[in-house]
Amino acid sequence: MTNELPRTAADFAKWAESVEFHPDAPIPADLPPHTPADKPADGIPVKRSVKWSVETDERLKATARAKGITQSELIRQYIEMGLAAEHSGMVVDLADALRLLATVAHRPAA
Repeated sequence: MTNELPRTAADFAKWAESVEFHPDAPIPADLPPHTPADKPADGIPVKRSVKWSVETDERLKATARAKGITQSELIRQYIEMGLAAEHSGMVVDLADALRLLATVAHRPAA
């Protein structure tokens, strides 16, 4: 059998027999990061359907890809930041703030 996913029940049975669990094996570094927003506080995710333009969808895809997260994670982050801004008056993305601080820290003195 190749590295392809099994397509039939028989192929799946063969594949399942070959799977081995190694509890001490290192976790692969290329796994996506865990995002607590995946599991709401009450443990029950709620689905919402929204519609937007193709251009907005492409921008979301590109931004999520650049950040190394899924589009769903990006949308959840943006909604959380927007809701927080409603209560605090201002929200600054931590990654953006750290990048800005790093550039200021490395500027030569005038």
